[in-house]
Amino acid sequence: MSSTKKTIRVVAAVIRDGDRIFATARGYGEYKGWWEFPGGKIEAGETPEEALVREIREELETEIEVGDFIQKIEYDYPEFHLSMDCFWATVKSGHLELKEAEDAKWLTVDTLYDVKWLPADEELIEAIKLILAKQQLLSEVKNYIEQHFLPEDLCCESAPFILSDLIATHEEDAEEPVAYCGHPTDGEPETPKLMLEFSAVKSSSLGRSPKKPAGAPRRLDDLIDQLDETFSQRLLRLIRERDLIEAEVYKRAYVDRRHFSKIKNDPDYTPNKKTAIAFAIALELSLDETKDLLGAAGYALSRSSKFDVIIMYFLENQIYDLFEINDVLFHFEQPIFE
Repeated sequence: MSSTKKTIRVVAAVIRDGDRIFATARGYGEYKGWWEFPGGKIEAGETPEEALVREIREELETEIEVGDFIQKIEYDYPEFHLSMDCFWATVKSGHLELKEAEDAKWLTVDTLYDVKWLPADEELIEAIKLILAKQQLLSEVKNYIEQHFLPEDLCCESAPFILSDLIATHEEDAEEPVAYCGHPTDGEPETPKLMLEFSAVKSSSLGRSPKKPAGAPRRLDDLIDQLDETFSQRLLRLIRERDLIEAEVYKRAYVDRRHFSKIKNDPDYTPNKKTAIAFAIALELSLDETKDLLGAAGYALSRSSKFDVIIMYFLENQIYDLFEINDVLFHFEQPIFE
């Protein structure tokens, strides 16, 4: 920023309608036909929010509700320095009638770069895309929690997934009938005992189709051979099989070298559940593989835990960025990885 240039303070409204963003094409001057977010100068005695309401009323004959502050853009044009406060906004009344602009469009995240932006406004695009992407992610996680979270009294706990995996894959080939438990009624088979130990209630019982496990199919012989692995043994095997460097894995899991050495050198050492999950994320395991790794430590993912359900969402969608996961956990007031 040059101290010799005049600074002009303006405001801009990023007007939203669902996932659409309103933009206008300038109808005058050097940048005629270039696209911008509507707004204008802040007059003496006005707050940025007051100026924005006035400018939109004058330019578009529309009343808006000014929302959250997005960011301040500082940009040097050849003749002046622009300082632009940018806010989210929604329409309260009016039809966004063009009084000064020559054109207008509703854009989405995917079409934001389909127009030629004024240089200062273009600097806002990436911030908008990041915010909208985060809001979409939070909405998806919220919906996932609503669909998958179960109160403790409705949620079956908590044997390792590998047991149910064996049943789901091979029950139809069994020569002997599966043992049942509980209180069977005449003519109605009860739930298999091992299935009751599975930490997550089957999706079909909630009226949804069960999802296919991610990752390559796992052989029954391999699963049986791995039943007796401790957490340490399974973790080290997974690192070897993926040709990964141990230091990269434990750093990705937010685990220090001393703690990892304890896990590595003591086959019977069991970390806490959150650390075990962090290793699963660092290794980019599928949901099934994660349940197996947790099972080796005596843990299971539970649908009565919002933390666990959020982790299930990220594993199912193969999102392994711990910073992004922490951001979502914090939003839903769950403990974070640190």
